[in-house]
Amino acid sequence: MKPTLASATSPVPKGRLSFSRPIANRKGNTMSTNGYTARHRAMLQAIADGRGELLCGRVPSLAVDGLWCDFVATGQLFAEGLFRPARQAAFGTQAPAELTTSGLHVLSSFA
Repeated sequence: MKPTLASATSPVPKGRLSFSRPIANRKGNTMSTNGYTARHRAMLQAIADGRGELLCGRVPSLAVDGLWCDFVATGQLFAEGLFRPARQAAFGTQAPAELTTSGLHVLSSFA
């Protein structure tokens, strides 16, 4: 059957996954604490442990142990002011990441 515009815009049949809402807001998500997932917690913990490094830009990229983290989750945590560069860094350069007071508070809420 050839897909049509009508079939592409029709609602998702019951029982199938719908990706219209973020994972943290889906009903039945047991890995969420105050809207943060286990991935967010792991990223914040890595920064608290001194293992996070930022590639500074308008929205920074976060690497933990030399591996790049989820870009969307990094942007969410940064936009909420949960971490920042540990020192001033020029655009496009790397700097260690550190948690803000808010970041420490959110990380402690997971315990």
